[in-house]
Amino acid sequence: YSHASLAPIYLAYMGIAGVTFLEPGGRRIKIQPQPADIEQFTIQNHTLQGPVAINWSGSKGKRVMAIEIPSGVRAELWL
Repeated sequence: YSHASLAPIYLAYMGIAGVTFLEPGGRRIKIQPQPADIEQFTIQNHTLQGPVAINWSGSKGKRVMAIEIPSGVRAELWL
């Protein structure tokens, strides 16, 4: 990731938030967040179907996570 100017964006969406599209157009997605020791994180991924919002706060073992997906999107959550 170090040689691309968009690396922080790729890392945030795909690496930390873990949003992966399983079907073209974003009608089916996989969310596999990797919070590690990040105690507060908020991101909104704009798709053709609408925004996917991921938010978490708290320390490891005491974390609260909220995920919002647009209507018509099937999401798999992998923890």
